[in-house]
Amino acid sequence: MPTPPSKPRHFFLNEQHELSPEQKGGGGSTPHLLHVNWTQKAQTLVRSLERVERRAAASRDPVSGRRFYILAEPAPQVVKASEAKDAVDGQKTETVDFAGEQSKVFGRLGLDLIEVHPSGAATVHASPEQMERMRARAAELGQAGARDQARWVTVESFDWLPAELKYDRSWLDEIGSKPVEAHIKLQPLLSMLEADSVIRAITELLRAHAGCEIRGKATTYLGRFWLQAMLRPAAIKAIAADFASIQSIHPPILAFVGGPAADLTSPTGRHRVPVSSTQPLALPCVAVVDTAIPDEHRILQSFRRGTIVGRNCLNAANDHHGSCVASRVVFGDLDFTDTTNPHPVATCSFYEVRVAEGQNSIFAESVPNALATVTSVAPDVRVFNLSFDNRLALADMPAKYRAEVLKVVEELDNFIFDQDALLVIAAGNVPSGVVPNPRYPRQTSPAA
Repeated sequence: MPTPPSKPRHFFLNEQHELSPEQKGGGGSTPHLLHVNWTQKAQTLVRSLERVERRAAASRDPVSGRRFYILAEPAPQVVKASEAKDAVDGQKTETVDFAGEQSKVFGRLGLDLIEVHPSGAATVHASPEQMERMRARAAELGQAGARDQARWVTVESFDWLPAELKYDRSWLDEIGSKPVEAHIKLQPLLSMLEADSVIRAITELLRAHAGCEIRGKATTYLGRFWLQAMLRPAAIKAIAADFASIQSIHPPILAFVGGPAADLTSPTGRHRVPVSSTQPLALPCVAVVDTAIPDEHRILQSFRRGTIVGRNCLNAANDHHGSCVASRVVFGDLDFTDTTNPHPVATCSFYEVRVAEGQNSIFAESVPNALATVTSVAPDVRVFNLSFDNRLALADMPAKYRAEVLKVVEELDNFIFDQDALLVIAAGNVPSGVVPNPRYPRQTSPAA
């Protein structure tokens, strides 16, 4: 008997590149969710999305209608039916954590997760089209299937990004009413044209604030746009409240070195000058990322392969730390007072990377791009020495300042991976329990 011809079937992927629930076969079972009023939840979600869209329409942010950076509030908890041994009365209660496994919900909803805040809420990004789709789907949750409902169960509501999530209130309390140096970090995913339109809008806003101005713009190693500015607290609050495309406003991120004594002479009152290698620049090269080394240093100048100056960093020596670190790189742990070893041997040359912000202080935000510049002009340099640290433990930093410090660490981590590089970090050479930035002396740890 001839086999009847098979009927052709068409499979269409939705915007998340997934098959519809009817087209899916097999896979894990859909959880049975308990104690959720889906009609009420649908109304809450739709109203919150509509509030965000109305607030975006009234904003001075020029990209607020093209990119939605919004706050996703987590549900208090999720209760599922369960037959597991540790279930209580056939139920298991899970705490919602957008920083963990439950962060996957945003991908299923077509959203981009930007960051998770200490409160547990998350900043997410959506296009106008996705906002429209979310409103339509949320409105139908009362009649939706279990699989679609499971996508929404961990999200309580959406909201406009609060200004207080973009700066540390303690910082504003410290600076009073005077203009201070501040860095304005824009949200990820913005194009260059979008960033320029935001910068122009901020510049126009600052015309109403005396003493406030934009002084420069740049990009981080990972491509996020940021601005240098002089701002008063009132201007910081105004920008943070009205511009969803702003991720954070904070003081400059500085690290510090342990400054040696000014007098570096030996007990005999004279230096023993090491004998240079016959071909010093043929030696293996280590990048010394530190404060500046004098151009005419009588011992080290012949071992310097090149110099890179980080963005907005000092191009002149004003302390001895960089010279001490470079000497250690070139000659090892050298004792100039040891008369039994009058002619130490150099084993390395160095590439100088000047990233000082002031005396014994490092402009940490310039470091990742400075390292990338070294690898572009000297591709064989793969070892970088960083002998500096923050004066405050991460746990003791204000929340937004800590988040930005971790972003610098993230950029260094990406640099290591991208360039297959080795960072030699000699941290802990500054006292603990002291402020991370001397301009704002109340940012102290409990031990201070």
